[in-house]
Amino acid sequence: MSRNLNFGLRSWLSYTSKSSKITRQWPLWKAESQGLRFDSGRPNTRYFASNPPRFKLPETESPFRVSHIVTALLVLGVGATAFGLYDFYQTLTKWPPEVRDDLRSGLRAKARKDLKLSQRYLNRAWETIKTLPNEALAPEPYMKTSGVAIALAEVLEADNRPLEAYAIYEEALQLARPSLKVDPSSTDKPEAPETKAQTPAVLNLRERKCTVAIALKLGEIAEQHDLPAADEEKWLSYAVSEVMRILQEDHTNAGSPAPKAKDNEDNIMDLPLPGWVSLSKTEMATPMERLASFYRRQGKYEYVMTLYQTALQILLMSEPSRPPTIEDQCRAAMVMNNMSETVVHRSSAKELEKETAALEAASKMAHHAIVNSKKYLERAQSSNCLQEAGLCGRTFLFAAYNLAAINSLLGKEKSQAEDESRLVEAFDFLGRNFKDEMTDPDVQEVLRAWREYRRKLDRIQTTIEK
Repeated sequence: MSRNLNFGLRSWLSYTSKSSKITRQWPLWKAESQGLRFDSGRPNTRYFASNPPRFKLPETESPFRVSHIVTALLVLGVGATAFGLYDFYQTLTKWPPEVRDDLRSGLRAKARKDLKLSQRYLNRAWETIKTLPNEALAPEPYMKTSGVAIALAEVLEADNRPLEAYAIYEEALQLARPSLKVDPSSTDKPEAPETKAQTPAVLNLRERKCTVAIALKLGEIAEQHDLPAADEEKWLSYAVSEVMRILQEDHTNAGSPAPKAKDNEDNIMDLPLPGWVSLSKTEMATPMERLASFYRRQGKYEYVMTLYQTALQILLMSEPSRPPTIEDQCRAAMVMNNMSETVVHRSSAKELEKETAALEAASKMAHHAIVNSKKYLERAQSSNCLQEAGLCGRTFLFAAYNLAAINSLLGKEKSQAEDESRLVEAFDFLGRNFKDEMTDPDVQEVLRAWREYRRKLDRIQTTIEK
């Protein structure tokens, strides 16, 4: 039995040895028949991923080589870089050579987010341009001078140095309006040295609007950082008076043809500046609104209503070439609501209860704001431009809240259900169409106030039922 097993084992080993030779030789003639070449002088070995087979694929000629593609990409990259540098250095060519290089370097550092380096270059350009005469900066010398100041102040604000930016804005405005200089005897600030560029020239319309924009910026910083109220009032008062002079001149020259717009109206000689520098028709009402808000905070209500009425007239001023836009109409509705709110906050609640006539007038203003804002929202929705009417959505909510508060002071219990329904409608509309507005602090304040008012009403109703 064991002999048979040994014989069978030897036979099986002999068979497998022969068959393995055949299988090892089969890939050779199979590959040769397909044009593949083996290195037949080497012993047969088993190949793994780390030991690849030693044969070569047949070489085929390709019209594209890797080196050609890499070379083309390099040429394209170098060309694009060269064009970018050429295009960059072709900008600011209308600027005096004394400030051109510093201005370019400052803007390039700003684009790279290197604020410290940008400040260094732009500050040097600012100090240089103040020494240049108006002839070297023509045309529009003040646009160039203020443009450098705005660019530098913007970088300082981005670097969280608002008070230094405030000083730059202030000096830039005083170059055009020396009468706005602070009296050295009433402040610790040293008086700025006289320079050639400080000789004020006659400003054109665009330069005058630029002074208004800078004054509004100064008022904004003064409010945000609790600077003296007198400073904020001074800047905002100048902005209002200058806008009124501009509008008066426009009314006087209504019959004459308007001056042709320049190609560089958006940017000052290729200098990228923030959008608030150029005032649109809608923004011409901003100084009145801002000064009215300032006087309301100061409790000087005798000036507030007049300023709001002036802003309303500017916003709804109709021109044949430009009728009021949705934005103009929404801002007019907001001004109307602000007028209503001013009446409510003019005195304490105890005094207001006795001023029925004033409350009735405020109620009509709030109701008018609600009707107009809803009308403009429907018009914008039908024109597929609802996102342009976000201010109308907020106005609808604020006016609905003001009307509810006024009706409560007037003791109109019958209107309570209607007021609540209107507020729910306003909140729902704002949440569905303007979700970003729901996070606005003013909207959140209205929501908190209304919830508190509802809790108060619920407590009163529970007491009455008991």
